[in-house]
Formats: sequence, structure tokens, C-alpha cells
Amino acid sequence: MLARLTELGLLEISEDDGFMKHYDEPVRRTIASQLMGSVDKPSISAEMITIPFHTNFVIEGISSGFLLPYSQSNEFLIGSIFQLLQNWLVSPGLRPKGMLKDEQFFIRKLVLVFSMLFDSRKEYGKSDREESDTELELRCRLCRSALKDVYHYSAKNNGHNFSRETWNCYLKVLLAVTDQIMNGPSYILKKLATIALKVLFEVWILAKTTDEKLWKSLSQILNSHEWVSKTSSTIFQWNAVCLGITKYSLALVYKKECLNINNFSVIFALEANFKTKEDATFELSPEQTFFYWWRFLHLIRNPVAVTLPQTLHLACTGIANLVNCYLEIAATPLIHPRDLLPPSINKVLLIFGNWLFEVLFSDRPNFEEGTAVTAATLCKIFTELVNIEPIETKY
Repeated sequence: MLARLTELGLLEISEDDGFMKHYDEPVRRTIASQLMGSVDKPSISAEMITIPFHTNFVIEGISSGFLLPYSQSNEFLIGSIFQLLQNWLVSPGLRPKGMLKDEQFFIRKLVLVFSMLFDSRKEYGKSDREESDTELELRCRLCRSALKDVYHYSAKNNGHNFSRETWNCYLKVLLAVTDQIMNGPSYILKKLATIALKVLFEVWILAKTTDEKLWKSLSQILNSHEWVSKTSSTIFQWNAVCLGITKYSLALVYKKECLNINNFSVIFALEANFKTKEDATFELSPEQTFFYWWRFLHLIRNPVAVTLPQTLHLACTGIANLVNCYLEIAATPLIHPRDLLPPSINKVLLIFGNWLFEVLFSDRPNFEEGTAVTAATLCKIFTELVNIEPIETKY
């Protein structure tokens, strides 16, 4: 993963990071096992890990266990390392003294270390043998826990103490991790893509970043590496974020009672079948809300340029739900103190028209469901919105 971060142009990795990958597997196993035998005992680790140099040495040594094959013989060792480093990252009270002396640096270090779990074991071994089903299952279990219980938990509960540099590292690593999953074996894609996208989008909102380079990287990697065509989860989670932010942004503009509300919710999917879902709540200022609304809405360059009928149907249904938000506002008596005009046909089509007309006029065979949803959405726009101005000729 460290190499992938460099390939994607996201981070320049120090030669000190992950240097244990150059050693043979038996060496990595021995070092990780011997160190864990000492540092996993609180009384001993308190005496051993008192300065940053010692902390860095221990993290590099024991994290070499994350480079071992996901075999049953390594399962206990990898799990023990996972538990220890998870405690150090998510629980500030359990961190060794040496880590506390340069806390932000070591948070970023651990964020990088956990990304190694997502790499194929072939990258660190001399064999071209594919991972067995048992090894893939263990890999998926550990990676899912890393996404939920490490990355997500730490960002949500400790993010208020992160420096901007730490937040940026977090986002870059999660972006690389998600891209790794998108380009991995189909089994990994099916098991992890949905939760990876949830964590990526959720942490991206928690970070409240306005960094242009970060947003450009997210859009370029998502689009150029064709996440949408690889899994319908990309569209589903994107739909969820856009719907949550659109509802909140419209409420801020048009509803007087919402002026003092500073949070909104997004309903994410947890599994690839989209049946299990989870509600996430976010706090953004009005300015941040409008910024994120625009950025996420245009994150996917063309959500209707898809190759699978079910994905088009999902995209068109998501866009229809966004349009319905504007129709609901238009049907509600204006109560905002500034007496803004309700959304008009031209304004709504300015936002969604290009996507809707593209689907309608392409009228592809086997894509009838998506086309039907689009036709219904356009009919609603033209019949349910008040025509307060001449409809532009192009529409």
C-alpha cells in the first residue's frame, strides 16, 4: 500500500516506513513475534517505549507481522498485533509515553501501518501462489475491522484532535485503500467495497477539507479507475451523501426553523445487497454544507454513463430523489425571511438536466427501467414546478 500511495501521487513515503518488507518472511515473523512477547505486557512496554525513537522501532518491528501470509499459523500473531496497534490509535489513554511526545506523527504512522493489511500477500513473498479461500476470508475480516473499528472509529471519536496534516494523511490513505479494493480480486471487491466507500465518504465529510488537491485526487482516481463500473456500491453511497446534503442545504436556504440546526444525516449501506444500513450524523456550517453539496454532486463526472442496466436504474433513482427535494420545497409555502423564489424549472434543469436528457435520448436497449425513471422525473419537473419564468429553449 505504501508503494500504491506513491504511484497515485498521494504521499511521498519515507524510506524508514515499512522497511521490514525487504526481509524474508521467517525474519519478519520472528521479529514481530519476539517484540510482541515484550511490548504486549503493559508493565514492560511502559519501561521500553519512553521516547519517539523506541516507539518508531517497535511499531516498525511488530507491524512487519501485517506483511505475513494470512494463514492459520499466522492468524493469532496478526490478530494480536492488530489489537495492540488499534488500542494505540483509537485510545489515547493506552498510548506509550514515547508516542505521546510526537503524537500526530505516530497517529499518521499507524494510519499507514494499518493500510498494509489491504495488500496482496504476493507483494511481500517470493511465491506467485494465489491466496486460498481461507486466507482471503481472514484478510477480508481483518480489513473490514480496520475500516470500521480503526479508521472510522478513530476519525469519528478522535478527529477533533487531529492536525490538518494528520487529516490529509488519513484521507489519502483511505483513498488509496479504497482504490486497492476496487482493483483487487472480485471476492475482495464484493466483500469490502461497500464498507470502504462508506468509511471513505464519511471520514471525508468529518475532515471538513477544502483542499483542492485532495478533492481533485478523489475525483480523478474515482473516475479514471472506473469505480462506478466496478461496483454499484459507488453510485449507492454517492446517492446517499448527495441526498443527505441536498436536503440539508435546501432546508438552510428555505426553511426558517432550520437556521439554528447545524447537523444532517446520511443513510449509508453496510453490505453489497444494500439491505443493511446505518445512519451517520454530521455537523457542518452553512458554508461548509454548500461547499460539500457542490463537490459531492459533481464528484462523479457522469453518473448516467454506466454499462450495467441495474447501475443506471440506481443512478436515475438517486437523481430522481434529489429532484424530489426541490419539488417538495416548491410545493411548500415560502417561510424563509428573505422570501426567496422557489426552485424553477430552469434552475432544476440547470443542475440535473444534462444527465436526465442524456438518459432519455440515448434510450438504450435493456436500460428501460432507468429510462422510465428519468422520463417520470422530467415530467414531474415540467408539471409540478411553478413556471415563474420562460422555459429556456434548449429544455
